[in-house]
Amino acid sequence: MSGNESRAGGYLIAALFLAAGLSLLAFAAYSLGIVPRTLFEPGGEEGQGASALDAEMTARVDAELEKRYYAYSQLSPDDRRCYRVMLDAMTSRESRPYPESGSDSLDLVRASVVADHPELFYVNGVRMATTYSPLTDRVTAVNVEGAYTYSEEETEQIQATIDGITRDFVASLPPEADDYAKAKAAYEYIVTNTAYDHSVVLEDDADGNRSSNVAGQTMADVFVDGLAVCAGYSAAFQHLMQASGVECTQVLGWADGTRHAWCLTKLDGAYYLTDPTWGDPEFLDEDESFASDFVNYAYLAATSEDMAGTHVPDEEYSVPVCVDDDDSYFTREGLLLHGADELALGSLVSWADGAGVSNLQVRCTDRPSFDALVQSVVESGRLGSYVSDGEYQYALFEDVYGITIFP
Repeated sequence: MSGNESRAGGYLIAALFLAAGLSLLAFAAYSLGIVPRTLFEPGGEEGQGASALDAEMTARVDAELEKRYYAYSQLSPDDRRCYRVMLDAMTSRESRPYPESGSDSLDLVRASVVADHPELFYVNGVRMATTYSPLTDRVTAVNVEGAYTYSEEETEQIQATIDGITRDFVASLPPEADDYAKAKAAYEYIVTNTAYDHSVVLEDDADGNRSSNVAGQTMADVFVDGLAVCAGYSAAFQHLMQASGVECTQVLGWADGTRHAWCLTKLDGAYYLTDPTWGDPEFLDEDESFASDFVNYAYLAATSEDMAGTHVPDEEYSVPVCVDDDDSYFTREGLLLHGADELALGSLVSWADGAGVSNLQVRCTDRPSFDALVQSVVESGRLGSYVSDGEYQYALFEDVYGITIFP
């Protein structure tokens, strides 16, 4: 992350940008990382003192945060304490005493808060201020505070817009919707309501990090402007997932050699990777040869193996290996092809043609099957025998062995 320091008169300020050119978000109701200081003396029937009550409250908050936020769950107890303090400072817009022991892990804590909380769209950085004695050069106090893109009034106005969209989205989900159905709905909403902002140019600093002070980085850019880059896409998806009661965190890393953001989501008890930016053809196809409502489902609830060839996460906190595919799009929708099965592909195409489906997306389980079907069935034109007028178009997504047919 970009940083700068200044020191004068017994005061040291270190400023860190929040994200590597990527953003944050969540739900206003999720600002529960705050552990208020107990302001009364020992008393009560059990004789509990302030410290005991503080410990009990901290334990409850810790358990809730661990259950809800993945990045938080990966931290040590000391770093969790720092996380709660930093989150409190950002949500309250006030300076908070920061554990001195946390200065060495400031970047890890910052990255974890960013990964878990898309609702912090109004924050663009964090500062740690250290007071020291000029006589002994020993630290006497450490405080942490946020840096903000918007005023409190501006934040409230933007939040009101986001809250309305969020309520409508959650209300649109069927009562019986499981985690996969919620993820699919959120994915479709983000892809079809967001345009990729190709005008944004992110420049790396000497450490390979990018400034967060550019457009398109937050969920506000998606929900208010409908124009964003990968950080905004992933943060908005994360927000809708969290608002729907599904655990979701942002993953920062590299994709095809450039800085990128995507999501880790826990669906029906198993972890999956989702990249709504790559689900939008506008990201890869500036010429807009795809229809505006086209959604590429190859990057919805994918496994680590599916993403391994293109997506590499940062190592600031561990991302679990995602191996379950029960909730992947192609498994759930019956569109996963085992082997070079022309009849299975042809039957699906025939069904799509008869049902008036605008596009049919299938995925092969392995490269040999993909190559065989593409060469002998798709590119050869033999698939035309399964279409009423004999004509079709197709698109190939080789990194995931995906074939899309437009009957």
